[in-house]
Formats: sequence, C-alpha cells, structure tokens
Amino acid sequence: MDRSSQISAIALLGLLSACGGEEGYTLQQVMYQVEYEEQAIEAALETGDLATVASSATAMGRWCADPSFAAEVQTRSFTGDADQFLALRADFLGRIDRLASAASSGDAALTMQGYAALRMACEVCHARFRPEL
Repeated sequence: MDRSSQISAIALLGLLSACGGEEGYTLQQVMYQVEYEEQAIEAALETGDLATVASSATAMGRWCADPSFAAEVQTRSFTGDADQFLALRADFLGRIDRLASAASSGDAALTMQGYAALRMACEVCHARFRPEL
C-alpha cells in the first residue's frame, strides 16, 4: 500500500469512528475529504500523474455521493435553499465524473479542462453557501 492509500485508509477509519460508522458522514467530514482529494489531484496534475487524478476524482465522487450526506443537507440550516445546494452538488458530481473519465483516457488537456471546470463548481458553491472561505 502506497503512502497516499495509507493516509486515506487512516482518514476513513477516523471518520468512521467519529460518526459511528453507520450514521453516515456530516457535511464537514465530506468537505475535509474533498479537500484532501483536491490537493492530491493538484499534486498529480503538476507531475502529469493522470492515474492519481482519476483515482482521487473517483474517491471525491464517492464522498460527495454518500446518501447520508444528502440527508444531512436537507436538515441543516443553510444561507439559502437546501434544494439549490443539492442541485449544485449534482453538477459537481457530474464534473467529477468528467474529470475522472478524462484522466482515465490519458488526455492531459481534457483533464486540465475538467479540473478547471471542477474548481469553478467549487467557487460557485462556496460563493453562495460559504463566502467566508
């Protein structure tokens, strides 16, 4: 197991322990993992490691697609509408899929475009729901 996989496994175990394993993940827990994978993607893009980009994008997608995350969003108090947040999340998931597909295909230019589109989705959502970040 490489170092990145070890760190991911440790983080997952910690999160499972923190949330009881069966209750799912909070928005904050998901966002920490998204940030972790986003940093891995940035590092991999710098070295041209498209396999890691694909792997990290896929992992990011699994975190964001967790059904308990969507359920929590419906109960949280947001600056705006939870349905709007979930619509932005759906768009984000689509962009993650396109990034993972581009990286898996080995097309570096398309992967860079996919990453730029993914970052734009982050900025749009954060501007609406977390402008202080």
